[in-house]
Amino acid sequence: CRVVQKALETLDDDLLPALLTEFHSSVQSCIHDQNGNHVIQKCIEVMCSKAKAAAAVGDSEMSRFMTDQIQFIIDDVLESVAPLSCHPYGCRVLQRILEHCTEQQKLRALDEIGKCHRTLLDDQYGNYVIQHVLQFGRPNDRDSILQIIVESGLLSLSRQKFASNVVEK
Repeated sequence: CRVVQKALETLDDDLLPALLTEFHSSVQSCIHDQNGNHVIQKCIEVMCSKAKAAAAVGDSEMSRFMTDQIQFIIDDVLESVAPLSCHPYGCRVLQRILEHCTEQQKLRALDEIGKCHRTLLDDQYGNYVIQHVLQFGRPNDRDSILQIIVESGLLSLSRQKFASNVVEK
């Protein structure tokens, strides 16, 4: 796990796609694994960082190439947003998407997460995803969460073990 993470950080850009190809059929199993989830998180962090660095110097072709290399991960995660958000490792992967991915990828994630705001608000792990939506989301995402808090009762939610974390945010 740490060796693969280090490889992601240090390999030349032209060798990264070959390494990423190895994960094409195992994204979900890696996410559900105690060690594998760290590799998926690192894929997102490294490739998005490289894409942003390329964009910063005006190399839009390289930026798009780096972004495209992890699109299969994003697609796989967004097919299972609700269950992954409620998983101890899956919620971390969704948080990395909101922190690091391109605006387009992030917007797709926010749209999918938006379908289950109410469920995630008081979930042991989902509340962390909701906190990230509050931090990295659009105004309408925050409004949706605020509306749920108001409808559910601010005082009531503030007394619940997991929802109270969102209320505090």
